[in-house]
Amino acid sequence: MEEIFNQNLQKRVMRRVYAIWFLKQVGPILFLEMPVLLAVGLWEIARAFFVARIVENFITSVHSGSVMAIVNFVGSAIYSASDNLVPVAIAGISLGLFMILAYKLIRNFTQLVLIRI
Repeated sequence: MEEIFNQNLQKRVMRRVYAIWFLKQVGPILFLEMPVLLAVGLWEIARAFFVARIVENFITSVHSGSVMAIVNFVGSAIYSASDNLVPVAIAGISLGLFMILAYKLIRNFTQLVLIRI
């Protein structure tokens, strides 16, 4: 009976240890860095461009059913935004950093080993 109690106690303690480890490893990236980068990128996009019209045009190109229509839309959007290079650069860099942090976060989960034998 005492052995079962010790095993249950050990499981509860280890769950808390794993929860604390998780919060220390993942918390800052998940709750601080990623939302800030995403917010900066989206704020800059919304400030510099008429987002509703861009989304409407993109949906129209998607509904055309042609991959080339989507590629042409993206190409023309980037070409026409050349006079607004700074907002595009800020949005691209912040969204790129967001993707890098997301990759690192996913990599941490895939390399997670709870018990080493």
